Amino acid sequence: MNRKPVFILTFICLLLIVVLIMGRSYYLHEIEALKENVKPCPTEMSESYKEQVSSFIDKNIEDIAGKKHIAGGKWVVSKLTFMSSEYVLINYEDGHEPGQVVIKIGRSGNSITYKIIS
Repeated sequence: MNRKPVFILTFICLLLIVVLIMGRSYYLHEIEALKENVKPCPTEMSESYKEQVSSFIDKNIEDIAGKKHIAGGKWVVSKLTFMSSEYVLINYEDGHEPGQVVIKIGRSGNSITYKIIS
């Protein structure tokens, strides 16, 4: 029996696993670097407005995250950082996968609006 195809297939699978592990490590390293560089804004927003924004984000995180879950569940906000009076860094997760997004917040009448920045 020729073992060469089995060896090649095994090698390709191992290589793919190594690439995936390295990619995830790089991604997690980049998130940590972002967290270190983000400084909370001085209190330019009232606490009540921050609470309104936090509540809005909690209620709308599924739409804000804009990606599917790995194994069902739902997105949950794990941390909010108000970078300025307009920009909020949102860390979220579903118990399996972390995510991060920056949004620009605003008002339209009595409603809170947002635009995804990154």
